[in-house]
Amino acid sequence: MQRIEHGEDVEPENYLELAVTQWLPRTADCAECRRALDALAVRLEERHGDRWLRDVLAAKPGAKLAAGLHALSEAVHANLADESEPALTKAVQAADLLRMAGTPAGRMRAEFEQTYALHRSVRSAAACLKKATALEHEAGTARYSWIHTQAVLEEGNCRSLLGDSGGAHNDLERALTLARAAGYRDLMLRAASILTEARTGAGNLLAAWEVGREGLAEYWTGAYSGMRGQQICLNLTKSADGLGLPQAAYVLETAAAAAVAGTPRRRTEAATRAYLAELAEKAGWPREAAREFDRAAGLFNQLPETGGNEYRIWAELYRAQAEIAAGAPDIALRSLEIIRPDAEHVDAAIIRIRFDEILGDLLRLDGRPADAETSYRRAIRWNERELLTLSGYLNRARFMLAAAKAYRGLAELLWSSGDTLGALRIWEWFRSAERPEPRDQPDLDRRLPSLRRESFLTFAELPGGLVAWLYDDRGVAGRRLDVRPEDLETVASRFLRECADRGSDTDTLQRDARQLYDWLIAPLAERLDPSRTLVIEPDGPVGTIPIQALMDPAFHYVGERFAITIAAGLADYQRRTVAGPVESGARALVVADPTLGREMAKAFPPLPGTMREGQAVAERFRGSVLLSGREATLPAVERHRARAEVFHFAGHGFSNAGNGGLLLSSGGDQNAGAGVLDGSAIAQQDWTRCRLAVLSACSAGTGEARGTVNPESLVRSLLWAGVARVVASRWNMDTQAGVPFIDQFYTSLISGEETPEALQHAAQRLRRDGATSHPFYWAGFQSFGAR
Repeated sequence: MQRIEHGEDVEPENYLELAVTQWLPRTADCAECRRALDALAVRLEERHGDRWLRDVLAAKPGAKLAAGLHALSEAVHANLADESEPALTKAVQAADLLRMAGTPAGRMRAEFEQTYALHRSVRSAAACLKKATALEHEAGTARYSWIHTQAVLEEGNCRSLLGDSGGAHNDLERALTLARAAGYRDLMLRAASILTEARTGAGNLLAAWEVGREGLAEYWTGAYSGMRGQQICLNLTKSADGLGLPQAAYVLETAAAAAVAGTPRRRTEAATRAYLAELAEKAGWPREAAREFDRAAGLFNQLPETGGNEYRIWAELYRAQAEIAAGAPDIALRSLEIIRPDAEHVDAAIIRIRFDEILGDLLRLDGRPADAETSYRRAIRWNERELLTLSGYLNRARFMLAAAKAYRGLAELLWSSGDTLGALRIWEWFRSAERPEPRDQPDLDRRLPSLRRESFLTFAELPGGLVAWLYDDRGVAGRRLDVRPEDLETVASRFLRECADRGSDTDTLQRDARQLYDWLIAPLAERLDPSRTLVIEPDGPVGTIPIQALMDPAFHYVGERFAITIAAGLADYQRRTVAGPVESGARALVVADPTLGREMAKAFPPLPGTMREGQAVAERFRGSVLLSGREATLPAVERHRARAEVFHFAGHGFSNAGNGGLLLSSGGDQNAGAGVLDGSAIAQQDWTRCRLAVLSACSAGTGEARGTVNPESLVRSLLWAGVARVVASRWNMDTQAGVPFIDQFYTSLISGEETPEALQHAAQRLRRDGATSHPFYWAGFQSFGAR
């Protein structure tokens, strides 16, 4: 305060938080506070062109002003402590009081805190966006540059929650430009951090890492809050984690934890420590995992309870995980049994599920299968009860991710007891959870007789190892596969890289192809019938493998003998069998070679052949619409999407951390990035008229590598939205070779072949040509959904 009063050259932005939380509420009885605020207001206007504080101080004193400024202080304090609900209540109260006090400037700051609390609580993204948009216009007109920039940032955050990643990206870039223009360096770091996350999610990793690197360099050279460092490091951590670099992710998240430790945000630090522990487990560092789980538990114990013992239960769960990581499951079991009475009275379903999952694992390891089964079934009952209240795919899928251990654990107990059919019932029950409809364990006796033209090969990662079932109308056979999970992941990842690289050594590739066949297919090969479609239901690393490129002992590729499709479970597959064939009279929406902005074009250069491919596909259908170049925008796709029976995309796609998206033109602005049609947006749309979607794009199908439940996979989102069949590429395809592949595929399809057969024959044509015999050219396209 004295530094400001004495006219020292301080950065006024660094004192804004202090001014709002401590000085403004005391202006009536603290002359020193008033002098400091007056001096700070002058510096804000001189350095940043921001008149906000000057206008707040010009308000007429009174009881409502004092009460409003006090409520605003409490709202800011609550937001800083990650207490969104109290912050929202106080922000609404402050806005009403300051409105009555006649200070629009004060009211606008309260409305920003309200918008921030809405975004953080994820209560209503639509309400958040509406308020942020109104605030942007009002603050911009008033020349309140700090609030104006924050409002634009919140617009981006709220659009992201609504699934509009393209619009969110544009808002975030605009906010970063505004922060730089106003000279608000701390705000610039916040914008850069959020933009890094957005660019990572949009697949533009080069740009994301560049913004993140610049943000870190700025953070290390200045006196910034620890939250800025935490945000930047966390976003880089997520990118590294999604790319399968757990060690790098661990180092970055360690920096994030160190940064947030110096702030009052204990809940954020607890969550950061818990994530750090999970990364340590992925990296194979149990000692570090135990240490961080224990720290997370201690932090959760420090949080004030607002409704029971939730934080204490979370703390004990993290402490139990620490004991498990340290090799002491017996201690963890005793701890959980002590707190079991309290856990059974917690209302939060996610806590009950997590408690019974961990308890079930510990009881199973302790040789008490009956007690473990009771615990797993209790967790499943909680999950099933919660699913009845959820309708959206993303909500259901994310909840299933949290409950997956209970279904896997119960399936393991049944398998180990010799009941392989019962284990399959539990697994298929788990797999059917995406649809918002009443359900029970599937009646396999009723479903299996209809599998006359296909055979299901289902994989599941259970606590005791990888298992597989092969079943159709002839019966069910199950095998425990003789491969360690870490060995399978290593070879599967290497094999995917070899297939995706046209220059890889063929001998090495085929060696891995035979090894994977021996592990995954050979144990059940005697029951396979080449006249049937082979339906693969993958789990874990199996999801990354192009099954058609595996090689049997006779040196034949699996794709030579079998037409293959990927299913998300028996119930989902059979629900789609009513879809009609694809015929030349279908309405087709074809998107080819969208024009990207200059920045995106650097990371995603033009693809030769995509325009020719799009024109050729459009010519095959009498009712076709072709969108290309600058016309291939998100709004244009939306206009034609609802009537499309065939959707074909030839352009750039991306995959990052399992998410996927298609890059579209942003319209006439060549400097803009791109419109993005991503999984979260598609899952909220209606594609039920669409019988086939073909994503002839770079890596559009790799979102399927994440496992059984992938809430942001582009392919899964299309299937959820109602598309009957999806064909997508697993790696960046050769667009020149892709044109004849796609041409042959559509020729076979329109002649009456089913999608897996049409893909098989298109692949066969390229495989027979020595120039395109490498799996890179023919094994990348995969069919998902119905035949």
